[in-house]
Amino acid sequence: MAYSRLQELEADKHGIFLAKASGYQASDALSVQKIFISLEGRENKPIGWFKRINGLIHTHPYNQVRFKENEKTILRLKKEKID
Repeated sequence: MAYSRLQELEADKHGIFLAKASGYQASDALSVQKIFISLEGRENKPIGWFKRINGLIHTHPYNQVRFKENEKTILRLKKEKID
């Protein structure tokens, strides 16, 4: 796998910092993530044995994990008043 879940989370963090520096509201990242979470149940789910190993081969962080990590990044931005 080319990218790990940790690398994806790191990319999210840098993306939020860049968006903020470009004048966007950092909290918009959470709004987008909420959309992904709401759509999560609509996708085709794997069946049988593949369902049990899906988490092992899933290269992107789960939406809920991603949301929580993005939330931490945004709170850090607010706390440190990073522009």
